[in-house]
Amino acid sequence: MKYISLTSKDINTQGGFYGSVIQAAAAKGHKEIVELVLQHGAQVNLQGGYYGTAITAAAAKGNKEIVELILQHGADVNLQGGDFGTAIAAAAVWGHQDIVEYLLQSGADINLQGGHFGTAIAAAAFGGYQYIVEYLVQHGADINFQSGDVGTAIAAAASEGHQDVVEYLFQHGADINLQGGDFGTAIAAAASRGHQDIVEYLLQHGADINLQGGNFGTAIAAAASRGHQDVVEYLVQHGADINLQGGVFGTAIAAAASRGHQDVVGYLLQHGADTNLESSHLGTVFAAAVAEGHQDIVGYLVQHGVDINLQGGNFRPAITGAASRGHLDIVEYLVQHGADINLQGGRFGTAIVAAALWGHQDIVEYLLQHGADINLQSGHFGTAIAAAASGGHQDIVEYLVQHGADVNLQSGHFGTAVAAAASRGYQDIVEYLLQTGANINLQGGHFGTAIAAAAFGGYQYIVEYLVQHNADINFQSGDVGTAIAAAASEGHQDVVEYLLQHGADIHLEGGYYGTAIAAAAYEGHQDVVEYLFQHGADINLQSGRFGTAIAAAAFRGHQDIVEYLVQHGADINLQSGHFGTAIAAAAFRGHQDVVEYLVQHSGADINLQGGYYGPAIAAAAFRGHQDVIEYLVQHGADINLQGGYYGTAIAVAAFGGHQDIVEYLVQHGADINLESGCYGTAIAAAAFRGHQDVFEYLVQHGGDINFKVTIMQL
Repeated sequence: MKYISLTSKDINTQGGFYGSVIQAAAAKGHKEIVELVLQHGAQVNLQGGYYGTAITAAAAKGNKEIVELILQHGADVNLQGGDFGTAIAAAAVWGHQDIVEYLLQSGADINLQGGHFGTAIAAAAFGGYQYIVEYLVQHGADINFQSGDVGTAIAAAASEGHQDVVEYLFQHGADINLQGGDFGTAIAAAASRGHQDIVEYLLQHGADINLQGGNFGTAIAAAASRGHQDVVEYLVQHGADINLQGGVFGTAIAAAASRGHQDVVGYLLQHGADTNLESSHLGTVFAAAVAEGHQDIVGYLVQHGVDINLQGGNFRPAITGAASRGHLDIVEYLVQHGADINLQGGRFGTAIVAAALWGHQDIVEYLLQHGADINLQSGHFGTAIAAAASGGHQDIVEYLVQHGADVNLQSGHFGTAVAAAASRGYQDIVEYLLQTGANINLQGGHFGTAIAAAAFGGYQYIVEYLVQHNADINFQSGDVGTAIAAAASEGHQDVVEYLLQHGADIHLEGGYYGTAIAAAAYEGHQDVVEYLFQHGADINLQSGRFGTAIAAAAFRGHQDIVEYLVQHGADINLQSGHFGTAIAAAAFRGHQDVVEYLVQHSGADINLQGGYYGPAIAAAAFRGHQDVIEYLVQHGADINLQGGYYGTAIAVAAFGGHQDIVEYLVQHGADINLESGCYGTAIAAAAFRGHQDVFEYLVQHGGDINFKVTIMQL
């Protein structure tokens, strides 16, 4: 055999299915290659690839000699990684008892959890290897450990139809109703896979037929989702609640409808299934069938009296679900049977909006031909044209315009169609809309204007196009305020520079952030902060939720930006915004490093009052940041300082139920009965929120139980 000269670095290079050279050789049973790479520096515990480690690969493939060799070279027998989790689980799932025994003798933890199966016993049970299951039980395996995707050993065995293993586990103490894993319970696992004999055995031995858990919710929903009508019938005959809600499908009939099992749907309907029951993200059974495109079930349900316009689930109503998924045949059927084409509900609002968003032009055309209101406003996108523009479907945008869509209608998250297109970078649609009469400066929606939307997305080419076509760079509107603030908030320095070069007002105030520099500071874009400052931004301008740029940076814990702002003249004690001061903003979020910097290097006034919470110590108390409180007290914070909505730090802590902080404050001189703020005293705040432990502590330490509460309205 010819060998290529490899360095230790080459040998331990990771990548590919097997992760490393040694794992590949171990998996394929090439002992001589394993020996060779070990001699040349292969790391025996290197993790990566499908199996996770070389020893797990060898164990999974039954290569005992390689397992022994690797262990002799220092392999960690309990190292976790890969799909199987551990070497012993890998050996167990493939029935390699000799390796299981050897690994245990070599120190493998029999109950170590990890990987798809969770434990070695669950892996063996899944594989149906009763002799390994028995061996593991005899050597201390915990039968009822819950771990991995399969949940428990008995659920693993039940899912694969290994009745002998199920019986053995039950006879040796397995909890038949233990919940865990994807299936939730053993009976749901068996029902999901159609193993009626195991379902019967489990029921006969005490399984709770209506126990809820796992992806399917119930055993009957698990069986229904896979079309196992015999199991469904058996469960119904033995007391399964046909309308029990739970899991991803919501109900058994919705599970069957979602997966297209009409015979099961029919059976459940005949036995009392409630078709109008709303559950899961799809809504009702009818909506589920519609959304998944099962026209036969849709027709069956309509024939049996289902309300075609019933609203429920994410789509609200069913026709919107069909339109969203592109099921033209179902849309046509629903319209022919009385569906209200303009019924509003859900995220999309209407069927035509849903179809437009996802680019289903055939459905858009059909709906318009049958009475859809092209300018109806509803849902997240507001209008059909805005939805189409947001999705980048120019053909639909053009079709809608040609059929009367109002290009300047304001509605929804984006406000206008042109802003929707601009926010996603669709310049061709932006150009088309402007050519057909869209108002370039129309305000509305989250971004306020089209140019702000483009700036937020970092689409400089659209920003330039809009500027060239007379977009007002300095319009104030929307949550982001201005175009330059929008660009700054997302760190698009190129757009920021372009806007400044073309007349953007660097100090213009508006929106959540207030100013462009505050937006950049809040989001942690130091390069943009520096650029704005170098080009004249007023570092101490007060505006927006946080008041100043330094308070915005402090709130988010961006110490590098805080330091830069301080070094360049930021007034550290300037009072403004929701938190009042930068130190209070940092304290509220528990950024002790920022608090320390502000105190030690910048002269922050620890006891300065301002904002909703008052001083910094009260802001820290609200969120339970005891480390910050201790630091502030050690550096001179007045523990009884009054201010803000709650009055004092101890009242804030009591309101939040932070007993450890209440105790610390009392131990350091807090006046328990000081009257201030919304609730008057700390004991009143604790009582109002029902924190009995805090209430009792305060009473034990002198709290006046005869308090009077006056709720302040702010």
